[in-house]
Amino acid sequence: MKFDPRTIEHLGIQMYSTLPPVIAELVSNSYDAEAEEVTIHLFDEKEKEIIVEDNGHGMSFSEINDKFLLIGRNRRETESSQKSENNKRYVIGKNRK
Repeated sequence: MKFDPRTIEHLGIQMYSTLPPVIAELVSNSYDAEAEEVTIHLFDEKEKEIIVEDNGHGMSFSEINDKFLLIGRNRRETESSQKSENNKRYVIGKNRK
């Protein structure tokens, strides 16, 4: 795992202090992955659980390592295209990262 020098700046202490922004970020990620359908399952049993499923394109092993696991990475500074993988949509990136 690698860390960008501006990790603390990107991780802002208030970023996910409540549940709605977390769910909004996951739905935003689904949109960016060109999902046509997003399903949110909420379970309120012994152990509370939220499952977000979509039919968007996934991430390859190298994408996970190079993009997702690089904490503090700002894709707007490293990628020239603001379009989704198949150029169908403009990537919105809920938290602009």
